[in-house]
Amino acid sequence: MFQTFRGSPALSEFRIQGLMQKFQQNQLPVKSVYAEYLHFVELNRPLVSEQEAKLKALLHYGPTLAEHEAKGETFIVIPRVGTISSWSSKATDIAHNCGLNEVERIERGLAYYFELSQPLDEKTTEKLTALLDKHQARYRVVEHPTAGKSEEVAKIRGTELGQGAKALVCKVKGNGVKQAVLVILPADQQSDLSKVATYLGGTKASLASPAEVDTLTDCVFGAIPPFSFHPDLLLIADPSLLSRYDELAFNAGTLERSIILNTQDYASIVQPTLVDVIKTE
Repeated sequence: MFQTFRGSPALSEFRIQGLMQKFQQNQLPVKSVYAEYLHFVELNRPLVSEQEAKLKALLHYGPTLAEHEAKGETFIVIPRVGTISSWSSKATDIAHNCGLNEVERIERGLAYYFELSQPLDEKTTEKLTALLDKHQARYRVVEHPTAGKSEEVAKIRGTELGQGAKALVCKVKGNGVKQAVLVILPADQQSDLSKVATYLGGTKASLASPAEVDTLTDCVFGAIPPFSFHPDLLLIADPSLLSRYDELAFNAGTLERSIILNTQDYASIVQPTLVDVIKTE
């Protein structure tokens, strides 16, 4: 039989501050993070109340940060299944030395609790797949590790870099124009946003801020799909996006999930406004 015991906070204030800095640098919607140890105890027979109290006392250690209520988006990290960690062996020996022979094995995990400024992006994937299914599009979903560069993502997906549909959110202003635009182009090309401004009759185009991107796309920054679900976000695509490859690849609102979609189906569903937006030497 197994029993689970919550432990003490696992992160010091210093480590929490370091994590929050990384979340901000990667523009992740994390308002706060708390982590505590989580213990999984295999027993050969049930514990009586005194034994359970003794075991709970043994399993409280670590940073002196005040305990928090366990709430928020939860991720539990455990050792690889089938392995016995060195921590497990030592902790089990200590329990036996304390007279807790009912304990067969203790293993430890980490429970992370995230308070988010917006939900994680399963809903974006659901929106996309619902739209694609509605139009009977030919596509497949690929789960993969997070990768920083477009070249790395393409390698993981098994696609060419040019198949990637890069999505940029920009703002066009001037001459009475004020328009948010989702610009789509091949991932192996650079954009010339002045061409977007010229097409719309504006005088200036600039990239939107992370907050504006969040409002207009509801996606993790850097994982925007080539679809607009916001009424104020105009979608423009470079013509070369639709002519070079039979399939397009793009992140589906999260850095760990991609969709590979038939190019003709994409063009039919989105019917994008085609504008030359690629930067030339």
